[in-house]
Amino acid sequence: MKARADRSPLALTEGAAAAIALLAATPLLDGASIFNHSGQANDVVSSLCDRGLLKQQGGQRRDGVQATLYSVTRRGFSALDRYKSRRSARPATHVEYAPAPTTKGYTCPELGRTCHRPGAYDAFSLPSRFGNEWRMPRGAA
Repeated sequence: MKARADRSPLALTEGAAAAIALLAATPLLDGASIFNHSGQANDVVSSLCDRGLLKQQGGQRRDGVQATLYSVTRRGFSALDRYKSRRSARPATHVEYAPAPTTKGYTCPELGRTCHRPGAYDAFSLPSRFGNEWRMPRGAA
């Protein structure tokens, strides 16, 4: 069964939802700031304004330059809520599973007794001092 495309006026693409979510968190941004933070070009923002999800107004940026500032309308908040609920209700299409553990792990052969020089490992059979106590190594007689 093929999924039907959502033709609702409140339907959002991932990019449009990112732009609205950015403006919901930080209202009154100009077009350049929206592009810098969410990567959405002016054509996406202008289409959202045409659909009534964003509103634009004249104002000044923080540096004093006159700019067009954007904010989210009530309809935009509704569309964002609808987008989030549809995203969470959608079943996962791909699930990452951890690889099955191997039965034979890495045994670290380079950490074994690989030196062939006579007497190289004699020190490992001697006791070690831990505080005021002398302990024999594990496996030593």
